[in-house]
Amino acid sequence: MTGIGAVLYPVILKIPSTHQMTDRRKRTPCLSRLARHALVRSVFVSGFSGPEWPCPDSDPERLDQIIFPKDADGAPLPMSGIYWSLSHKPEVVGGVAATAPVGIDLETVRPVHSGLFSKIADEAEWALFPDGKTQMNFFRVWTAKEAVIKAVGVGFAGIFRCRVKAVADNTRMTLIFDAIPWQVQHHFFDRYMAAITVPSGVTVSWQIVGQISDLSPEITPPASSPFR
Repeated sequence: MTGIGAVLYPVILKIPSTHQMTDRRKRTPCLSRLARHALVRSVFVSGFSGPEWPCPDSDPERLDQIIFPKDADGAPLPMSGIYWSLSHKPEVVGGVAATAPVGIDLETVRPVHSGLFSKIADEAEWALFPDGKTQMNFFRVWTAKEAVIKAVGVGFAGIFRCRVKAVADNTRMTLIFDAIPWQVQHHFFDRYMAAITVPSGVTVSWQIVGQISDLSPEITPPASSPFR
């Protein structure tokens, strides 16, 4: 595996109405497939290479043939040293590749019942937010904790072992999972909240793709990428 690891390139694909489905049985496999496409684009933009990673546009059929390994509990396993994470919602999907364990999560920001705030964080955690228990902060905490447990490789039950330790600003916070700190960055676009775990010394370049077939000018591989 070769690549550049100083920048994370999470790729988020907006799902056009033609790809949106109301039948959950059909929708979930479709969204999972599109999220894998976002992941391979992240590999491409990051400058990683390997025989198992096809170019997302020149060899689209191979994208559906890639087997993404998971452990017995369903946690993603690295491929040739590349760690990966996926997330999907009915109207948006995301994927990210990295050289260290990584987690990404997406949520639609929407009204939530006030009783849910105490389910996702305690009063000490909410006190870290200058503006307190807002809907936006609810989804910041939710996506951040989801991203961390994905990076750690534990199931949803692990979310209760994850706590907000510090809130730097509207896009950065620190969480603790079993005494280990995790940095998380957020990105809010349209009505969606995205969160990603960020190793020390690494920056994030969010890649928002408006159409499934669109590789916009902003999404270009680094100069050393084998796909240039």
